[in-house]
Amino acid sequence: MKTTVIKLGGAESEDKEFLKNFSQELAQFKDTGVILVHGGGSSITKLQSEAGIPHKTIDGLRVTDSQTLELVKLVLWRKINSAIVAALRLGGLAVEGMAGFEGGLIKAKKLVLEDGQDLGFVGEVTGVNTLPIQSQLKLEKIVVIAPLGVDEEGQAYNVNADSAAVGVALALKSQSIRFVTNVLGVLKQGKKMDRLNVAEAEALIADGTITGGMIPKVRAALSAVAAGIPEVWITKDGREGTVFS
Repeated sequence: MKTTVIKLGGAESEDKEFLKNFSQELAQFKDTGVILVHGGGSSITKLQSEAGIPHKTIDGLRVTDSQTLELVKLVLWRKINSAIVAALRLGGLAVEGMAGFEGGLIKAKKLVLEDGQDLGFVGEVTGVNTLPIQSQLKLEKIVVIAPLGVDEEGQAYNVNADSAAVGVALALKSQSIRFVTNVLGVLKQGKKMDRLNVAEAEALIADGTITGGMIPKVRAALSAVAAGIPEVWITKDGREGTVFS
């Protein structure tokens, strides 16, 4: 079965009107299995503030101590994943929600940055158990995954949703991956760039054109290209955006 992975940004994941319209877009996929991987950063940050937990990011990645990890689990799995599933079902779609840390769905290990900065319980994907996903796709269900990983000792990790989406796409040998976000694509001086290659993207990161949360998004897109995913996009609506090659 052909598959496509769609990563929804946190804002889109929590926007009921967006999800209502997006369910109509998803209904157009025929003979293609759809897997959604979602974010939820703004809600996590809000809960951190309410709980008096400092919020810090490094290169767009959330520093995650043990308290924050519990908030991440609560927000991504119990709140946002459930809400997306409910919204898409309301739109007439067959949907199944999954948490990456349950049943070893997303296997992970602690992410270690090159400069040695410690992100806490932030993980990188080491493997994906595709069997539960494939079983739901065979039932013609859309699979919605909360990006949390787990290691061999059972330790859960906060996994960047962009990286999780790439890991799932590679494991399933998906034909495409689309990063749906709140901007048209990669912007340079306010204008959307239609296409980027590796060298161009890294130069834009180096000169500060690409910053913050767009950095892991772009690097995830480039890793998908390098691994052989045929179609890789950063897009606002799933129809147009920046294509990576």
